[in-house]
Amino acid sequence: MQADGVTIVMVSHDIEFCASYGETCALVFDGSVISQGPARSFFAGNSFYTTAANRLARELWRDAVTVDDVIRRCRQESR
Repeated sequence: MQADGVTIVMVSHDIEFCASYGETCALVFDGSVISQGPARSFFAGNSFYTTAANRLARELWRDAVTVDDVIRRCRQESR
């Protein structure tokens, strides 16, 4: 759909879903956008509002945002 120029706006509290499927993410608080950016950097650079995978792995791999990212990095490290 992106190739056809279609934009989809999703609103969700499921940050794991947003990190996996979103291209751009934003945090809205009290009716105002307080943070926004590319999904991967949005979640990797956010200390409070981030994925569980990023909280667990950020000391090892700051850019690991999803569970799949952590699994991939673990497999790379074990080689």
